[in-house]
Amino acid sequence: EHFYCSGDIMFRITNRMMYNNTLVNAFRNNQGLLAAQEQISSGKRINRPSDDPVGMMEVLDLRTRIGRSDQYLKVMDNARSTLDTADTTIGSVNDELKAAKELAIQAANGTSDATTRNTLAIRIDNMIDTMTQLGNTTVGGKYIFSGSKSEAPAIDANGAYGGSAKDFLAEITDNTQVAISVQASDFLTADINP
Repeated sequence: EHFYCSGDIMFRITNRMMYNNTLVNAFRNNQGLLAAQEQISSGKRINRPSDDPVGMMEVLDLRTRIGRSDQYLKVMDNARSTLDTADTTIGSVNDELKAAKELAIQAANGTSDATTRNTLAIRIDNMIDTMTQLGNTTVGGKYIFSGSKSEAPAIDANGAYGGSAKDFLAEITDNTQVAISVQASDFLTADINP
């Protein structure tokens, strides 16, 4: 037994108390060593919320931001794909319109007979069908020329535009949206089969 004196008060420290105190300190050191080994082996400073509650909140916030960024990247990839497809499709429509103009000029010259004009009219009808199909192009199940009504075809069977006058928007960053649709009414200035 040991005695310890502090001012007027004398404390009695037993061997059992010294043993327990040593044991507690050894246990704390062991816990610190185990935590350090876990950090080294995992490569992470925080392995569970109790390691650093404030740090864990920062980790969760960063994970949320990374998840949001990944989602924005997917949206941007989809937007790029949609706009690339729209560009290609509009080029095809332009080619069809040029060919239709040539056929119309050919039919309008004074040398075409009724049979030739009838054949040219059938070809024009086929071009109208092709342009209707092009106007109803989809990417990822969405009609890219229908504006915000992307779940419905842009052009109906009669050649009339049935889409929306509002663009389909995609959020590419917090509170930043861009239009990723081209309305068929923008490049087919009138119904293609009036």
